[in-house]
Amino acid sequence: MADEPSNGELWRLIADVRADLSQRLDQLVRRDVYDARETARDRAMEALQRDIQEIEDDREKEADRRAADRRLIFTALVAPVIMLIVMIYLASQGVQT
Repeated sequence: MADEPSNGELWRLIADVRADLSQRLDQLVRRDVYDARETARDRAMEALQRDIQEIEDDREKEADRRAADRRLIFTALVAPVIMLIVMIYLASQGVQT
């Protein structure tokens, strides 16, 4: 009988286990709260993905605009200068235009 704990020791052990269990349960999140957080996180991720896609689309449009501007510069400025140079060269060679 000397090896067996007394009733007071058993009561203290049970109280310690209850306190530990209570503390651990307090750290857990209820299922509805967890689901709400997951839903909010998913919505935030979807919003970020939409924002990223919009930024990528804007960059593609800007690249297309820059390409169109380069074509416009070439046709509006460079092509007439080249034509003028060709006409001057042909005139210097005596070819009638």
